[in-house]
Amino acid sequence: MVWKNFYNYVLPDLPGASEALVDDKLRQAAIEFCSESRIHQVLVTPVNLVADQAEYTLVSPEAETDPVAVIWGWANGNPIFPMTKERLATLPLNWRDDTATTPSCFLQPDADTIQLYPKPSAAATAGLRLEIAICPALDATGVADWLGRAYVFDLANGCKALMMESPGKPWSTPDYAMRFRAKFEHAKKEARIAAARSLTNAQQRVRMSRAW
Repeated sequence: MVWKNFYNYVLPDLPGASEALVDDKLRQAAIEFCSESRIHQVLVTPVNLVADQAEYTLVSPEAETDPVAVIWGWANGNPIFPMTKERLATLPLNWRDDTATTPSCFLQPDADTIQLYPKPSAAATAGLRLEIAICPALDATGVADWLGRAYVFDLANGCKALMMESPGKPWSTPDYAMRFRAKFEHAKKEARIAAARSLTNAQQRVRMSRAW
């Protein structure tokens, strides 16, 4: 769904705004929405595990999108769980040197990288399988059709909030900006809940990590 499909819900409230600027703010709103809600989740092409290699680059399988975060992971068919450096630092030895046939945990040094713990001691073809959250790239020309259909009004509200928050413009309206911002923030929270429920009515469960 390209940005021009949002114009009917945006331009009437932004007198004098150029389509190019609206496109930029729609993109910014979509990046913010997807990054914070993690509503757009996809399976990554299986990655080969390399012996003694802990870090792997995350690549989104969908065009014009970037990784945001790992949602679920499996190494050699076994689930891997999120972990923090602070918790690993409590281990008696340097955790960066630990190896195992199958990693059990993962960290994310940044949005584009996953770091496995312990490091795999042996190579495995397609040994790492991941589900990640993604967001539009900085040069994206739109969002996935299903995402646009489901959240067209919310992304339009986010765009209008960003535009109206800018001072000294024909469309600058602080009061309305606050209203659209409030609606946008609420939509992000609702989308995050929907993502946690896999877009179903299932009750949320707390995901427990292993104790080490």
